[in-house]
Amino acid sequence: PVYQPVFFYNDMGNYMVTGEFLPVKPWVANFPWYMELPGLQEKIIEALEKNKVIRVVFVPFKNEGKYVPGSYVPKLIDQYIKANYKIDKKINNDLFLLKRFDD
Repeated sequence: PVYQPVFFYNDMGNYMVTGEFLPVKPWVANFPWYMELPGLQEKIIEALEKNKVIRVVFVPFKNEGKYVPGSYVPKLIDQYIKANYKIDKKINNDLFLLKRFDD
């Protein structure tokens, strides 16, 4: 089988593990203590471009505080996702499948 890389955005790895997906590397949980490391968001965006990632599994952000896991929005990645992906399928209220605009 041919595998397409998938980016898991604001998912702590649950869907990745249960779906037996391999993430785009570098894979980092969407925690502020990782995402705020200098240059990390840029590396993730470079990997999305290099791997020509077509699909993003997205869990909507909560509103529990700027640096709370599940609510934390990594600014550069969020700008990139909004500029390059659209909702393709709503799986349920807690899960969306996004697809790249140019595909």
